[in-house]
Amino acid sequence: MRIAALLFVAACDLQPPPKAAPAPAAPAAPAAPAAPASDVTQACLDAATNFANVLITGTTDQTQRATLEQDRARLVKRTADACTTKWSDDARACYAAAKDVKDLESCGKLVGPAKG
Repeated sequence: MRIAALLFVAACDLQPPPKAAPAPAAPAAPAAPAAPASDVTQACLDAATNFANVLITGTTDQTQRATLEQDRARLVKRTADACTTKWSDDARACYAAAKDVKDLESCGKLVGPAKG
């Protein structure tokens, strides 16, 4: 008898839940306004793109290189944003002309220490 009761309880637990009534259709919301365009300058975009290219190609660890490659767009965006708000013209020119990781390190001296 106990086994039959346990089987009955188990069978009840295995039944699918009742179907939920469909939610009433909501009126279509107006399209959200587009996000304001970034104030990143072309000079900063060029410098940030070169920074990412040099950094990624200069990385010898294949795992780290793959991670940087996956995050390339985010790396360029963050670098371009920092360039626009914090870098001098000399730093922008330096990063845009950098050919290897040593050049990037030299450019970093023009930006100064990070605050935070």
